[in-house]
Amino acid sequence: MDFNTSQVKDGIEQIATLLSELVVRYSKEEEHVLKIQPGEVSQGLKPLLALLGIQTSFEKAAKLAQEFLLLEISDNSIRKAAQWVGQKQQAIE
Repeated sequence: MDFNTSQVKDGIEQIATLLSELVVRYSKEEEHVLKIQPGEVSQGLKPLLALLGIQTSFEKAAKLAQEFLLLEISDNSIRKAAQWVGQKQQAIE
């Protein structure tokens, strides 16, 4: 699947916006501790992972998440997040 420059730019802007929102949200709660079990993803992180998985392969998205978010996320978790977005979209349609 090929993406044009505009689509990639839009995707990057969406990721930057989501990251900014996450930083603001969690910086306000200094002692915020996420109680997430292995294989689960927080509701705040799920849309960002889904966006990564939609923009590129699940494997590459997992590597990007580790590189930029410093989180070890499996490609399967990326796939689940992308499927979650797909289900939400289907419910809207």
